[in-house]
Amino acid sequence: MFDRWNVCGHRQAVSRLSGELRANTIRHAYLFSGPAGLGKMALAQSFCKAIVCMSGRATGHACGECDECRRAEKLIHPDVTVFSLQTQSEQSTKGSGERISIDTVRELSAVAAYRPYSALNRVIILDDAETLTEIAQEALLKTLEDPPPHVVIVLIATRSEPLRPTIRSRCEAIELGLVDSATIADCLKARGMADPEASHLASLAEGRPGWALAARDDESIVTERKAALARALEWIEMSPFQRVCRAFELASEFSRGRSNVFAELETVELVWRRVMMRASGALLGDGVSKPPDLTLVESVNAVESVSRCMSDLDFNVRPRLALQSMVMEWPEVSRISING
Repeated sequence: MFDRWNVCGHRQAVSRLSGELRANTIRHAYLFSGPAGLGKMALAQSFCKAIVCMSGRATGHACGECDECRRAEKLIHPDVTVFSLQTQSEQSTKGSGERISIDTVRELSAVAAYRPYSALNRVIILDDAETLTEIAQEALLKTLEDPPPHVVIVLIATRSEPLRPTIRSRCEAIELGLVDSATIADCLKARGMADPEASHLASLAEGRPGWALAARDDESIVTERKAALARALEWIEMSPFQRVCRAFELASEFSRGRSNVFAELETVELVWRRVMMRASGALLGDGVSKPPDLTLVESVNAVESVSRCMSDLDFNVRPRLALQSMVMEWPEVSRISING
């Protein structure tokens, strides 16, 4: 069953969704959440394929052979629609590429009202849901409160906190976690990658199979990750004054590059988390070197400060204030190193 979903890891989520298909108890709305690179979109697409598949309700997975599956795989099925920052940016009348606008949600609601053409359900995927503007969330809530009986809406978000509690409460939550390196390596090998390279890429993935599968086909993704790690290390090793200056630089970029700022913060959080794991003694072998004068409590506080900063930015705290507050909580460290 798990192989038929074509998803790397996340067996608990697959088992749960498959069981709902077989029992014919699928909900009208779902929220798939978790850090970038976990494969949330891959899971959502497999779920959508199973919903529109001619035999999906009986088997709990898409057959991959019927016409419904083939069209859903190519995202040309008349009953499957995807909305995201990318699709929005392709329609310049719908707003900028940094936030999902109310015009996009209005189109989503209009599509949801149409009856299915050939499947039992009309399925809508809304990616980047955490970027919904306040007014867009209000419009989406109306659709979720009184959904057409034939529609299934799947929201995908890296962070669920920016979404209103009323939206989250009307969705079945599917929270995806990190996947172990061995499973990611097996997925890469199953897709034709040789063992040494697969194991190395899996270790670089930090538990994110979606990132690993994308990096398998694009070496520039690995190059950019290493550059991002280098920038994060440089920031952490700066003096307190230099840290604040860097924070102000990122704050000035936030209005026109929200996603880039969050990507930088996620990488910084990753480095601090690995330092924390080293400080706790839980990380052996490859990882980071812990400065000898850094305590576990200090590294935990650093991780929490980055998480709190991202949450503050989600809730529209002024970027300059949120980023400055974050770096002011970082302990001063001597030089550290990271492998990978």
